[in-house]
Amino acid sequence: MADIIAGVTILVDDRKSAHDDLNAILSNYAGIIAGRMGIPHLHGDRSVIALILQGDETAIDSLVCELTSVEQTRGFRTVLARFES
Repeated sequence: MADIIAGVTILVDDRKSAHDDLNAILSNYAGIIAGRMGIPHLHGDRSVIALILQGDETAIDSLVCELTSVEQTRGFRTVLARFES
């Protein structure tokens, strides 16, 4: 599997209900998170979290899958670069 650099955007519809689960997941994948930016209160209790990830494509896909399993969140992945080993 190739290493990739990817951008992930997470739309959080209810910050209060998703906070603990999201932070636990992001902590579990801290090794592949190169950057993180949060933009709170876009509309009501919504927010956006933008991540830049670098690592194995399988790990990045697992992170996105776990993020989208959290109620009140949606995640979108974009591959920015792919590096074959």
